[in-house]
Amino acid sequence: MYMDGKPRASIGGSIQYQPRSACVAAAAGNTCSIASGTGATATVNDYKFFGGDGFIDLPVGPDMEFSADAGIFRWDYGDNPGAGGAGTVGFARTGTGFAGSANFRVGAFAAYFSGYKFGSDASFPHTSDRRKIAGGLAWFIKGHADKVTLEVNSITPGTPGNPAAIAPVASASGLNAPSTAAVWLQGQAAF
Repeated sequence: MYMDGKPRASIGGSIQYQPRSACVAAAAGNTCSIASGTGATATVNDYKFFGGDGFIDLPVGPDMEFSADAGIFRWDYGDNPGAGGAGTVGFARTGTGFAGSANFRVGAFAAYFSGYKFGSDASFPHTSDRRKIAGGLAWFIKGHADKVTLEVNSITPGTPGNPAAIAPVASASGLNAPSTAAVWLQGQAAF
């Protein structure tokens, strides 16, 4: 929220492409999506990312404001060849994500609702799926730079259970994994 009474809107997009780099950091080194071969002679799949988002911020009355944003994101780490010619095996981080929020402010107080979800493609392992749903109140002490927020949220992490410090429950069952509910009280100050 800009808190200045001016309407704003924007759209954005992003594309990333990195040849032969479909790897993710793991505790025991890198885990890569292999196009062909094994070991030191393996060829790693190409990494691709596509994303788009939109934002709107509108004054709706004296010292009142509404804002909303939404985005869709696609990560593609490629497929791994199946053992013994059994087709392809999906890479758990290949999938689509969605995120968004809606906010309404009256004076120095605002209510908001936000969420995100990532899901691996249907035939892939769902160990990287995750979801967060949150809602809360914000008190703007001095513009948008200094504020205090109180949030209630629910996080369903994939494996590994990241962010581990916030939601340490993890399961190989993706979005069917146990969720962690939390209440966060946060402050932000600018000097």
